[in-house]
Amino acid sequence: MDCTLPELTVEALAIDRVCGNRGSSPENSDSAKQNLIKNRFCLPGSPTTATEIAFDTIDALQQAARDKHIHFGRKPDPNHPGETIEDLPTDRSLLVDLITVNGQKLGEGSLVTIEGFVFKAQHSNTFVFHSQGESVNCKGLASAKKLKSNDIHIALSRTKAGTQDTSEASEC
Repeated sequence: MDCTLPELTVEALAIDRVCGNRGSSPENSDSAKQNLIKNRFCLPGSPTTATEIAFDTIDALQQAARDKHIHFGRKPDPNHPGETIEDLPTDRSLLVDLITVNGQKLGEGSLVTIEGFVFKAQHSNTFVFHSQGESVNCKGLASAKKLKSNDIHIALSRTKAGTQDTSEASEC
């Protein structure tokens, strides 16, 4: 059985007519490929039952990406000294089935649940934070500059005590 969209999102929202699934990224760019994944609720053939994971699983996924030399994050922009650009894999299939947990292969597109404490939740990369926004939210469009047109990033902590540390380093 394939994953089904939540009932509230069956119909396209107004933002979907303004900002498509690839966001403001150029067609077929690595950023557009990432945005297509970010904007999908379901991937073809995805299981409908989530695999329960722990924070150590997230650490293991990150390490598996490093071990496979998969690009991620940002790197210096050779054309603009002092600025950075995204450093994303061209082949996103490298991110699928990175590790196995309890007999279940996990990676990009896996349906998982994790239990934790909310450390921080905020609209990401918007005018509020003196940023143009994320390409996934069509940062250049007027409607994307509104908070309701941007996603909310939710950082989790392993423990309740971990939510008290508000230093930037503790989020990672």
